[in-house]
Amino acid sequence: MQVARITSAQTALTRTPGKDPASYITALIRSVQEWLRTYAKPRPAGDQFIRSDEDNSPAAHIELLEKLLSVLDVLIPDPEISPPTLWHPGLYKPDIFISPTAPHEILGVTGWQTATTGPRYLQTEFPRAMRYTGGRFKVTAGPKIPPLPEGFEELGVEEQTILRKHHWEAVVQQHHMTLIKKDVRYPTGLAHPYAPLFIEPILLVPRTWENGIIYLKSSLVFIQLNWDILSDPGVPCPLTFSPEEITLTLEDTWRRESYNTRVGSLSRELGVDLGGTVGEVEKFELVKRKSDEFRDKWDAAAEGGPYPFQDGGRSLMTWGTTGWSSSMDV
Repeated sequence: MQVARITSAQTALTRTPGKDPASYITALIRSVQEWLRTYAKPRPAGDQFIRSDEDNSPAAHIELLEKLLSVLDVLIPDPEISPPTLWHPGLYKPDIFISPTAPHEILGVTGWQTATTGPRYLQTEFPRAMRYTGGRFKVTAGPKIPPLPEGFEELGVEEQTILRKHHWEAVVQQHHMTLIKKDVRYPTGLAHPYAPLFIEPILLVPRTWENGIIYLKSSLVFIQLNWDILSDPGVPCPLTFSPEEITLTLEDTWRRESYNTRVGSLSRELGVDLGGTVGEVEKFELVKRKSDEFRDKWDAAAEGGPYPFQDGGRSLMTWGTTGWSSSMDV
């Protein structure tokens, strides 16, 4: 699986951090363009995972990134949400080490390999370690802790243990949400009425080659459609997508998202992540046999694309995510 990871050893561009958001983003775009010129390898003709001729062309990706540069001036928000900020972008629970006995203290945090310093509004996503996704408790910001269900004491030991784990995770998310509300710096960018228009395209820049050109193109289409609210009166939009191209782009995005939804359901059925990684080695052969059964029944035309978890497959990109790591195929 080819993943566009850009390092200083791969390109000759200057790595000096930008002094402001515009120079930071420009350097990012130029680095990705240089990587595409030097290292991007189009898939061979007939490869079932080619999404489109445009998507398979490094030149098309470079050109689209140039279009993004042409509208960069209107994508820079107010200075108060733009100061340089060091951020841990993938904070999971296993990354946090705490003392074994009370009063518990944080001893250290690992997983800093993808940490970056950039404008705050591009950094402040909700930490994965603080998210509760179990669904058994409703979490809202505020002082009231979600209660354990009625009749909890009458439940079996195993069910009580599961519920206590869910309850603890829900309380952790609620506590973090409450802290966020007290820090006016954190939610300002996320609460901005046009945040998706100026955040989404920048987050997509490093991932167009692996995850698909359609997402960045859709993002630029929305910028063109909302140009009047982003720019000063009378300023012409540099983007000139035709009505037909806009329609086709939005339709392609919808088809891609439908395919992603189906792949997401498949990953849950198999018990793998969205890149096809099997979490437990001892389950690999079982998951592989189950995957082979699904692949034999997979109808590419009906599902919107080829069976994902096989040689040559790509990691999944869902609109609005920050990307995925490479993984082994099942």
